[in-house]
Amino acid sequence: MKLNQKARPRMTEPSRSQEPFEDASTQRGAAPRRRAVPRQPADWFEFYKLDDTDNEPVRCCRVLDISPMSAGLELFATTSDENLNGLITVTVELHGNTGNVILDGETHTARVGIDFDVPSPKPSGSCAA
Repeated sequence: MKLNQKARPRMTEPSRSQEPFEDASTQRGAAPRRRAVPRQPADWFEFYKLDDTDNEPVRCCRVLDISPMSAGLELFATTSDENLNGLITVTVELHGNTGNVILDGETHTARVGIDFDVPSPKPSGSCAA
């Protein structure tokens, strides 16, 4: 299963999923904002691409934490003069064994659970050490 999600990166230190996150308003003395949906720890090594140019290479990142609304990323292979604001595409591959299969003959769909206890195979040029 592949998931491509477009997101805007935040240039802040990773925060814990239940704590307020730092942003520019916090640095100006405003009260910190809280996330609408708390993030869950992930610690996944995946791939990202900044969407502002056509010739942007695919690079490695680490998904620190994730929710249905947002994610915290650590981007690798960045430069100090690089513009990291704008759209970003993060590609996540999840591998596991299916279980708890429920078939719906009327809609011709299946609902399955996935157990991620199977080590995810990484393609050549993998991010993970």
